[in-house]
Amino acid sequence: MTETTSLLIEIFCEELPARMQRGGLSQFKQFVLEGLQAEGLDPGVVHEGVTPRRLALGFDTIPTQTEGGLEERRGPRVGAPEGAVAGFAKGAGVNASELIKKDTPKGEFWVAEIRKEAKPLELILKSIVPEALDKIHWPKAMRWADGKATWARPIQKITVILGGELIEIPTDYVQTINAKTFEGHRFMGQGSFTATTFHDYETKLKENFVILDPDTRKEMIRTQAQDIAKAHHLSLIEDENLLEELTGLVEYPVCYLANIDHEMMSLPREVLITTLKVHQKYLCLETADGKLAPHFIIISNMKSSDGGKTIIQGNERVARARLSDGRFGYDHDCSRSMDDFREDLSGLIFYTGLGTMAGKAERLEKLCTEFAPLFQTDAEQAALAGRYAKADLVSEMVGEFPELQGIMGRYYLQDTNPEVAIAVGEHYRPSGPNDALPETTLGQVLSLADRLDTLVGFFGVGQKPTGSKDPYALRRACLGVIRILQNTHNMAIEDLIAKAVFVWSDAGISLPEKSNITSGLVSFFKDRLLVFWKEAGYQHDHIQSVLDRHLPLDIADAHACIKALKLFLGTDQGASLISVYRRAANIVSQAEEEGTAPKSGGYDPAQFVTSEEKSVHKGLTEFRTHDFTGNYDGLFKALLDLEAPLKGFFDNVTVQDKDTTLRENRLKLLTSIRSEFEGVLSFRKIEIK
Repeated sequence: MTETTSLLIEIFCEELPARMQRGGLSQFKQFVLEGLQAEGLDPGVVHEGVTPRRLALGFDTIPTQTEGGLEERRGPRVGAPEGAVAGFAKGAGVNASELIKKDTPKGEFWVAEIRKEAKPLELILKSIVPEALDKIHWPKAMRWADGKATWARPIQKITVILGGELIEIPTDYVQTINAKTFEGHRFMGQGSFTATTFHDYETKLKENFVILDPDTRKEMIRTQAQDIAKAHHLSLIEDENLLEELTGLVEYPVCYLANIDHEMMSLPREVLITTLKVHQKYLCLETADGKLAPHFIIISNMKSSDGGKTIIQGNERVARARLSDGRFGYDHDCSRSMDDFREDLSGLIFYTGLGTMAGKAERLEKLCTEFAPLFQTDAEQAALAGRYAKADLVSEMVGEFPELQGIMGRYYLQDTNPEVAIAVGEHYRPSGPNDALPETTLGQVLSLADRLDTLVGFFGVGQKPTGSKDPYALRRACLGVIRILQNTHNMAIEDLIAKAVFVWSDAGISLPEKSNITSGLVSFFKDRLLVFWKEAGYQHDHIQSVLDRHLPLDIADAHACIKALKLFLGTDQGASLISVYRRAANIVSQAEEEGTAPKSGGYDPAQFVTSEEKSVHKGLTEFRTHDFTGNYDGLFKALLDLEAPLKGFFDNVTVQDKDTTLRENRLKLLTSIRSEFEGVLSFRKIEIK
């Protein structure tokens, strides 16, 4: 049995950006494991950890060397050309004369016997560790001093401890040393220390005020912040993205409560939160009634001997300065009107060849007016929402905090027109697949107008997403339209696109791809629906059967259809009906291919001679008497009523009868069945399990 030992690897560096830490550790672990496994080593359980200053891996029981022995490598068949045999021998590192013949169930082959010497793990590590470091892809990398290698941040030490002994790792990273010691916290640590195993290393790091596991640090921050909030009868405003970022900024988190100056609390809630969160990485708090509390939580990287007094005072001074800047910008914005802002939009380019943001505002005003009747909302209010939707883009506050666009417009409009203000504040929603939708009809109209104007413009100049590249977030814009329409409004997307194209044309801006915009966008919407619905749990073939209907694309109608279809096909009777329909469709298709199908005309009920034919006719006639518009549950239930007559027909009736008249009439009956089914959706696309 191969002897095992412990292995500990630490890459100690200058502070890694928070967003890069988990990805860097994951890649380093992957490449090290791949290197070990390529040598035939089973590393067993892997321990890992990352802080701003280190990546670490640990193995409790890893083989000290690879298995030696004789390896057989099979080559070409006996009788293969000499060149092929010689090439195989050369590749295997043996002479052709040393090859042996071996019988296998597939025939006789040339085999090379290769003796492999056991390779010590120490030698393997000297190769795979630097290779793993080189392979890591960082979003941004840097080169320092005179070195050729690049990494996220300068590496200071590489420590590889195998069985308690330091392994020297050769690297191209300048000023990097192989050290046997590890470092604790920059300020609170007790100096360098040694460790032999991962458990020993992690324990001593904790004693030196470094929490190696990022999930543990995150929960420490969350728990401390919640405890502080609870002690002051407040609640924490949860922000997982900020919490993750804070986790990557500290090695030993300590939370302190600080205060916001009273005079700053009159600033809009979003301005306060964004200023404190974006600039200073503070956590914000709420009172019991949901109002923003005049406090924030600092996440420090160290304990303070004075209980945090100095840290709190310093951070309060910085917060005061940041909020004072926000106060100045907000007051300056409030001294201007939204019409003043609109005039400045002429200096803001929308996209090269597509005019300015002032032009977009004019188009939104017209497009919202066009959309308003479809949504049964006030056209004048819709026009105002379009007119002012983008005005806050040139405000001081949005210039400082782009994430406040729309939000600031809402504040600047709320005293003059509350309904329009709400719509302007909502129109950037949804910003993603899980973001809330606009709650007001006016907000939905403006949101749709904004997205469709953008989609038509970019498709009009040929700037479509390609592959994984989507620099103008057109897929996200399309998804926003889908989410707004699919549960609330029955209207053809072609009609909405046509209105947007008209508004662009009326604005006098040339769109070189104008003739292809509608077809291109409809196809684009179908592609997005396919992805969106698959993520929602619908089957690919079901989605295709709905999207391939020869109808204008009504997203709400299509959504209702696929929901009902999923329930329908989830029953045994529904699946059976699809099989029966498929049999009818196949018979008709085969007759068409052979040229024996009836040329035209419907079937004649008077020519039916069997009760089964008459039963199918009766069921089909009954089905045709109903109007199932918008009622897909009722439609599929009615289709199920055709299952028993059709099964009886196929069990007892010969379609290809010798009597030409009977045969043609029965084929016409089946053609009618196919037409009725395909008029609902493309049942031929549905796979039968």
